[in-house]
Amino acid sequence: MAGGMPMGGPHARYLTDEEKANAPKVTKALLGRILGYLKPYWFQFILVFVVIIIAAVVGLFPSIITGKIVDEALVGEDLRYLVQLLLIALATMLVSQVIGVLENYINAWISSRIVFDMKNQMYNHLQYMPHSFFTTEKQGDIITRMNTDISGVSSVISGTLSKAVSAIATVVTSLVALFTLSWQLAIVGVLVIPLLIIPSRSAGKVRLKLLQETQAKNDEMNQIVNETLSVSGSLLVKLFTSEEREFTKFKGVNEEVRKLNMRDTRSGAWFNVVMGMFSQLGPLLIYFAGGLLIIKHFDPTLTVGTVTAMVALVNRLYRPVESILNLSVTFTRSLAMFTRIFDYLDRKNTITNPENGAKPEVNTDSAIVYDHVAFGYDPGRLILTDVNFTVPGGKMYAIVGPSGSGKSTVVNLIPRLYDVEAGNVKIAGVDVREFDLPYLRQCIGTVSQEAYLFNGTILENLRYAKPEATMEEVIEACKTANIYDFILRQPEGFDTEVGNRGLKLSGGEKQRLSLARVVLKDPKILILDEATSALDSISEQAIQDALEKMMQGRTSIVIAHRLSTILKADRIMVVKDGVIAEQGTHDELLALGGTYHELYETQFRQVIDAETAKGSAVANASGESQGSRPAREIREDARSAFPVPVSSEAEARWCRIREARLAELDALRAAGVPRLDIQSLGTNYDVRRITAADIADVYRLARSNRAFYEQLGVKLTVEGLTDVITRAPEGAGANSKLFFGFYDPVDDGYQELVAVMDLIMGYPEASSAFIGWFMVDAARQGQGIGSDIFADVRASMAAQGFTALELACPAHDEGARAFWETQGFTATGEAYYNGEYDVIRMRREI
Repeated sequence: MAGGMPMGGPHARYLTDEEKANAPKVTKALLGRILGYLKPYWFQFILVFVVIIIAAVVGLFPSIITGKIVDEALVGEDLRYLVQLLLIALATMLVSQVIGVLENYINAWISSRIVFDMKNQMYNHLQYMPHSFFTTEKQGDIITRMNTDISGVSSVISGTLSKAVSAIATVVTSLVALFTLSWQLAIVGVLVIPLLIIPSRSAGKVRLKLLQETQAKNDEMNQIVNETLSVSGSLLVKLFTSEEREFTKFKGVNEEVRKLNMRDTRSGAWFNVVMGMFSQLGPLLIYFAGGLLIIKHFDPTLTVGTVTAMVALVNRLYRPVESILNLSVTFTRSLAMFTRIFDYLDRKNTITNPENGAKPEVNTDSAIVYDHVAFGYDPGRLILTDVNFTVPGGKMYAIVGPSGSGKSTVVNLIPRLYDVEAGNVKIAGVDVREFDLPYLRQCIGTVSQEAYLFNGTILENLRYAKPEATMEEVIEACKTANIYDFILRQPEGFDTEVGNRGLKLSGGEKQRLSLARVVLKDPKILILDEATSALDSISEQAIQDALEKMMQGRTSIVIAHRLSTILKADRIMVVKDGVIAEQGTHDELLALGGTYHELYETQFRQVIDAETAKGSAVANASGESQGSRPAREIREDARSAFPVPVSSEAEARWCRIREARLAELDALRAAGVPRLDIQSLGTNYDVRRITAADIADVYRLARSNRAFYEQLGVKLTVEGLTDVITRAPEGAGANSKLFFGFYDPVDDGYQELVAVMDLIMGYPEASSAFIGWFMVDAARQGQGIGSDIFADVRASMAAQGFTALELACPAHDEGARAFWETQGFTATGEAYYNGEYDVIRMRREI
């Protein structure tokens, strides 16, 4: 006696609530579009269907032959005929298997071709989608549509479609054979089918709920794994010694997953028992009904062989019936998958290349003209309302403005990352929308704050700008960007792998590679969006020199936040409230006393006001030292750096600030201490002096590093931190000690303190400095932030005349000591006790 359980899990025949809510509407257009992908392969599909029908018919023979074996070979005691029937049965099974292989191969060939076509179509479509598409869509969604959804088409074609046809063909041929052999027994066998649906429906709902609960817990467990076993996550766990806490949390979720799996297993086991019993009930009933008909002679034509064949055919019937019952669910899920794919393919590309696009000559005389430009990311909400200015050919213009004013938006209109809603942007007298789009973008080179590198070698990333570039051109570009020496130091040289997104390189190294890549492109127009923000291990002045060489003979627009960059511009444009609120030179804009003056004052006032308080203390210091420049020259330098605004209401206060600062500079210069401009200490971050008013931010930052202080045995208190940043150490003048905070603009003007540095200028000698305290937000450690900041500080101090740095490192903290050693520091003596813990003195030449 043979039997079988229907295919498919008990929850396969049910849609989740989300699937029901999002079920696509079946329309003729949707079905026609799907069939459009099958149209090129119609002959292969017809061949598959023919093979399926042949397979269904051939599949009947083993069951029918079984009846003949019983009736004619066994009952008739004909051994020769028995052997013949067995060989025929074996041959039909072999033919059936060969047909199955042929069917699977043709299905796989068709599905692979359709997936190939759809992926090509999707990738090509997405490549030309506007930049706004990628800023609004989630990257995970794009990858899912591109890979998971399109790859799922293969299972729809080779699984859903062909299996549905196969199931229908099997059911039809089996029913025909059953009713041909005995209509009475056929009815008995068919009556069992509803009994298979009842337990499946009940168990299916239970197991579907368990499946959803298990999936939710698995997602929670995966989230814990992803967060705590990633590079940054594992570092954070170690810094806060949270291994045991995280393990306890993981163990709890893992236990819930185990219990849910066991409940599902028990439910599945009982379901299999019930389904097994019902699936065996059909053959038992046929044996009973057949025996009754034969024994009572109700049907003299019925034989034992016929009953045996009927049992085999009923078992063949039940499995495809389950597939047909699941057909509506699988069909709905398949349509939903196609709908998601079509959703992306139907997205319109709003930035298109015009037919026969213009290719005007773009050279050093080509001006960039913004003619009453208006633009908004969302309909009815303009970011730019009336931007109007001209950048003459070969000139460098700077764009400044408050955060969120639309500075980057202005320059993004040049390469048509977005299109204007009103007005136009012209290059060489031609609207950029009329340009041949590839030609337009080939004329423009952009260096942004975020340097993106592909996962490959340094050379591959450089040649992305110019695939045919010679090594001589590559090397020259690297020298211009001051990255060539770094590449030579790498064991693999230009073949060094940069890692995913360039994570094997520091922020400064990535930025310089990005700069070299643009140099290699040799564009006629240059756009710089605070391009020196992440540079490390190199003097900012050297990079500025490289940028100046790049900008020679090119029309350049620079978005800048630093005064040193702004002052080099031929003209400065101030973006505010959707327009160019002001434009002119630095002195002209200061004289206006408007937005630029406000930005300028905001940038420097905190620093100057903080310094003014101590200015009087140094004003009477000793005069000019031997070998120092005359005080008159120092004053002239300072006057250039701190010009007085012409506006009368601010003039008096600025005069007082300037004179106090001049007096301080005179005294420090006379003492042989180099001048330090703290604004030059920052690249990625805004920098200002820390005072007692900032103690709440400092305390938060210190608390994020509490594990470090607990290790040192230092108790963190607000009062203690206030005392640290306001007192001066023995042997160092109060006027030479400063705490600097590095602030990261977050949103709505709020700035988050991410790092604090303490410098004692002119200590232990005039041309050196002592780092008394340096820490980075623990949540951001391991990202190279500390190294980048420290490299920028060194480069700036070296440019301003400092020659050496010293620090005191906790002797028993091997991690801290190893970090400073990587920064070039070496121990200068034995450890000593500082009153709280042992420290070791370390020093490096800048």
